[in-house]
Amino acid sequence: MKKMLLTLAVLTLLVSSAQAQLRAFTGSLHNKGETRILLWDGGAGKAAAEVALSYGRPAWKADYEAPGALDSMTKGKVWRAGQNFFTHLDSNVPIKIGGQDVPAGHYYIAIQRSADGSNWMLAFIDPASTRGLHMDASEVGARASELTIKFTAPLTFKKTSDTTKNLDMTFTTNQDDVKKSFLQIKWGQFELSAPVEVVM
Repeated sequence: MKKMLLTLAVLTLLVSSAQAQLRAFTGSLHNKGETRILLWDGGAGKAAAEVALSYGRPAWKADYEAPGALDSMTKGKVWRAGQNFFTHLDSNVPIKIGGQDVPAGHYYIAIQRSADGSNWMLAFIDPASTRGLHMDASEVGARASELTIKFTAPLTFKKTSDTTKNLDMTFTTNQDDVKKSFLQIKWGQFELSAPVEVVM
């Protein structure tokens, strides 16, 4: 009987200890951004295509402007490209980003930079396999090897003279050809961009 009581006491202690280490984060997520491409067929009176990109908008910090700070944050790494929940892209038609074919579907999005720092890419992550990992977007950099990156699309990097206070992603439509757009990702003093084309 004593042995059984001791075993129960140890199990209770272990369960209590595990629960004490588990923390919950709840509440509203503020400062969300969204950009989209909507192609409307006026003749048919209905939508012909839609691409939506949703993301959290982290604030730029002065610390990031220190020499080498951007490189230490991004070089050879996968960056979450947002704040709080995963940045995600949902498209009901095939598109091309930077010439890369992107089949219609839903993707988690991250930004990947080569080890030598010369190449920046938009990384398309499989949401289904990521859900099974119970991964938070804040862990993307540390757990990049566990991710299923389906493919990447090239991005063009440039430094800017202006400072974008909060991460900003925008699709801008080419009015001469509405199937063509331009994606700009701005944060702090840098900008990443790529041409986008709706394939119909």
